[in-house]
Amino acid sequence: MKDNLIRKPQAIQAFDNHFHLAGKNIHWSAKKFSDLKELYQNKEVAATKDDIAYRVADNICMELRDKGIYWGYTYLEAGDVDGECNMTRGYFYQDECNEFYMGFEGEGYLIFWDGEEDYFIEEIFQGSIHWVPSKYARRLVNTGDTTLAVAMCWGYYEKIDYSRIEREGFPLRIFKRDGRIEIIEKKGDS
Repeated sequence: MKDNLIRKPQAIQAFDNHFHLAGKNIHWSAKKFSDLKELYQNKEVAATKDDIAYRVADNICMELRDKGIYWGYTYLEAGDVDGECNMTRGYFYQDECNEFYMGFEGEGYLIFWDGEEDYFIEEIFQGSIHWVPSKYARRLVNTGDTTLAVAMCWGYYEKIDYSRIEREGFPLRIFKRDGRIEIIEKKGDS
């Protein structure tokens, strides 16, 4: 039999209570609330929070001609800053890049924004699948009381643009007060 005929997969998706991604070439990163203080309406409170807001694990799973395909997770912790729900930075792609998201654990929202007047929200929950067309910025928001775990698949070589979101923000904010979700529509993150 040929040597190395049967190989281990490049990554293994564990289906335990935390959906950990393991294998070779896994890259982990994390952001604290204080790292994200500029996103929140109450920047001063966010600046004092040193706990982890979210972690990201990703892996180049396969090569498709000259482009890689990424598979990864965002683990967005439950919590808030002065009532405003925990969220990811959000971003646009500089190039054409569609993404797929899938909810694995927890509950929340995926915000879409075209950079102009078109924006909407999709609910995320275990088993939900979301296609994010390349023209939209995207941001995850945890509206629940547990970690929101979301799987993602996208083109590896695409360039992410965080700067526009940092300058302009998203056109809405999401708060959780007395167990109820409140969505406030407004231009900018200020």
